[in-house]
Amino acid sequence: AGGVMPEEFSQGIHLDVSEKELFEMGFEIAYNVDYGHNTITSELEKIKSKYDPEAIICVAGKKNDQDKINLCAFGILGIVLTKTHSKSEAVFNGNVYWYYVCGEAFGFAPEKKVSLNNADTENYSDPKRLSWHLDVSCGGWRCGSNTSLSSSNSGYSKKIYVHPQVLGWAQLINFISYDSK
Repeated sequence: AGGVMPEEFSQGIHLDVSEKELFEMGFEIAYNVDYGHNTITSELEKIKSKYDPEAIICVAGKKNDQDKINLCAFGILGIVLTKTHSKSEAVFNGNVYWYYVCGEAFGFAPEKKVSLNNADTENYSDPKRLSWHLDVSCGGWRCGSNTSLSSSNSGYSKKIYVHPQVLGWAQLINFISYDSK
């Protein structure tokens, strides 16, 4: 009873995804830190240099005491991990809008409009926005409508999963199993 259906997967942003299913599809953990951790550009660049730019990346926020990933989005690694500059408009890739602004924030949104004030403060109630402070003196900041996750006791983890093989979207969808029972 469950799984991500192919047509849903292709839409990019997901809520309540099974971490176990990601591992079964061949994804590996490339980044796993507490939301209180200060994410810095060099950490993201290290991931970018380790994997093929055409690899599929999954950026996620997960509550530590749950089996499912609360919020995640998929994209092409080389595009997702390319620095952007706008504090008000994100870049479209994989049906997701991404931003990677040094000294501000890294994350995604379901629409082009973002408001980067060291993190995306646009639409506090939006469950499909993830934003991490980048190159500033605190961690956090947002996993959906859960905000102010900058302390080490927030109970959330920042995660990046990468599929180490270069697969197109269609090939990756073939890895997804769905049990209709």
